[in-house]
Amino acid sequence: MGENGTGKSTLLEAVAALSGYDEAGGGKGYRAVDHAQALDKSGSGLADLLRASWLPKVTDGWFFRAESFFSVARYMDAAAKDAQAAGQMRAIPPDFLSWSHGEGFLRFFEERMATHSPMLMAVPNARVLQVTRLGLFEGDFRATRHFEMYQNFTVDPEGFIAEALREDE
Repeated sequence: MGENGTGKSTLLEAVAALSGYDEAGGGKGYRAVDHAQALDKSGSGLADLLRASWLPKVTDGWFFRAESFFSVARYMDAAAKDAQAAGQMRAIPPDFLSWSHGEGFLRFFEERMATHSPMLMAVPNARVLQVTRLGLFEGDFRATRHFEMYQNFTVDPEGFIAEALREDE
């Protein structure tokens, strides 16, 4: 976690690249985004400077990136429709794009992951790192702005929304 512009996404993209995923998101082998027009591939650039090791070896998974989700969803929907047309799939394709932005995300998580990043901070033995302009710092998830926001909303949803609307004025 950390403020905007501190490099959180770049670090995650680098880890994804080191793990064999396209930094734009998707499963291994997905190339849903055309990188020819990309202005900045900072994640892969950082990955070139890093070394990583972990056990067990990452062999299956998914890199979810909100900024390119709809490109990945378009790719998945097209692949499902092609498989259905070829008789390789009997189920209805997921059609993530027919939903709103948030609903598409939730539908994807329900069908593919059943998780969402803010909740990962509370996983037992999770190591929470705060990314700042001064570096990485380990911390307790209960001391994060994300946790405080979720807690405030849960305790008083109406008051939380009223305060958020006041701040926007």
